[in-house]
Amino acid sequence: VRSRGLGDVYKRQRVSVSLPDGTKVDLNAGSILSYGEDYGRKERGVYLEGEGFFSVARNDKKPFRVRTSTIEITALGTAFNVKAYEEEETVQTTLVEGMVRIADKNNLLEQVYLRPNQMAVYHKQEERISLNEGDSNERIRQEAKELIKDSPSVRVSGVDPKPVISWKDEQWLISHEQLGSLAKKLERRYDVTIVFDEESVNKYAFSGTLKDETLEQVLN
Repeated sequence: VRSRGLGDVYKRQRVSVSLPDGTKVDLNAGSILSYGEDYGRKERGVYLEGEGFFSVARNDKKPFRVRTSTIEITALGTAFNVKAYEEEETVQTTLVEGMVRIADKNNLLEQVYLRPNQMAVYHKQEERISLNEGDSNERIRQEAKELIKDSPSVRVSGVDPKPVISWKDEQWLISHEQLGSLAKKLERRYDVTIVFDEESVNKYAFSGTLKDETLEQVLN
């Protein structure tokens, strides 16, 4: 956690912190959370590099904002997960409760609203926000009472948030995840480097539940 522009980087461990307003944040390994000493006075804004789960204290007059290197997420009293590691090509936002608004940092793209059990993915190289095929985004616009333009890149799909946010819990749920993607998470979690002798193994999928296993147990 960084405060007043200074602080520690929590590498290879998961931590839980409470912000001055009562907002609770779980940080995944290799993550940095930054906020100023004036947090909560005029606004509630934090900067995230890595992955965090936010349980936001409600304050209608001061929306809570999470800024990453590419996008800004505005929460209206809610619980959501943001995965924004610098070395990865995407930034993922998954909503569990409430509502969030997502916009790119330069305000060049249309804003996207999420409802619970929905995920938005920002593609850094293409500079676009995409949601998979699914329900219309119209209900989101109605609930937010704001309009956004229709776009072929905006689709809404239901997701099960449990595997997405379980990294912070005792039981880590993995649902049909390719080993290439899973390996990156294991590297951060156990502070190791994983190399595949055969690239084809990257595409193998794994499903299961891990509970406080050692690295050796996980690999077995």
